[in-house]
Amino acid sequence: MLVEQSQRIEIDPDALETYLVTMPQAPCPVVHHFGPGVYIREVTIPKGAIAMGHKQRHEHLNIVLKGSVAIIGDDGQVKVISAPAIFVGQPGRKVGGCIEECVWHNVYPNPDNCRDIETLEARWLEKSDIALEYERLYVECLSSHYEKDRQDYAVMLEELGLSDEFVRAESETVKDLVEIPGEYATRISVRSSAIEGKGLFASCPVNAGDFIAPARIGRFRTIAGRYTNHAAIPNCEFREAHDGDLYLVALANLNGSIGGSFGTELTVNYRDALKLSRRKEVLQ
Repeated sequence: MLVEQSQRIEIDPDALETYLVTMPQAPCPVVHHFGPGVYIREVTIPKGAIAMGHKQRHEHLNIVLKGSVAIIGDDGQVKVISAPAIFVGQPGRKVGGCIEECVWHNVYPNPDNCRDIETLEARWLEKSDIALEYERLYVECLSSHYEKDRQDYAVMLEELGLSDEFVRAESETVKDLVEIPGEYATRISVRSSAIEGKGLFASCPVNAGDFIAPARIGRFRTIAGRYTNHAAIPNCEFREAHDGDLYLVALANLNGSIGGSFGTELTVNYRDALKLSRRKEVLQ
């Protein structure tokens, strides 16, 4: 149900966004759904939250599965959208005030069946300079937090008698890379990491003990085995399942996307991962 309101609200998007990024950020889990030729981005917005989306580059299908939200479009027109609702959204930015917890789907064509979230976002979303600067400062802040993990990584290499060049070459090879099964691709993504290079992120909350994704299937690695970075005190570990495959398993309760963040970066201790890998090689 789509209910149009007569009032108009004039807003300065840059001023509003500058203000909003200074405020406490609400948890907004993001789920990525993939089907043949289609990518669906699902976001859950809590009641009472004010959400300011990135600029949409193209018109696309929208589905509101749950809840109610008051939307202010580029033209200042206010619309109250209540589930269930299906409509074509136009290019531009929107601001929403969530009246009741809302589950919203953006449905995008995906003719090449791409699963790289950064690539898909670049196709469909245009981030403002304010958002990009916020992301840069956020990563910069996290980078200093992760310095001890980078130092521990260097210590680990020395302990094992390995060079950084060798480990990097082994990690970056794609000859053994296999696509992750679709049911595990919904809640994780590969993005630029504040630790090193690319990392693996959880966009939805994860509970301690949860099997997040397979890291190795037979002799092949998935993105969970390829992109999970090292930490001295990790939030995940690789664990062998009954089928012999290795899975990435959470060691703690982890946050998903909060505000405009990517979610929690998932980490393992490479010492433990290497021991497990070598044990499997001996058994095989």
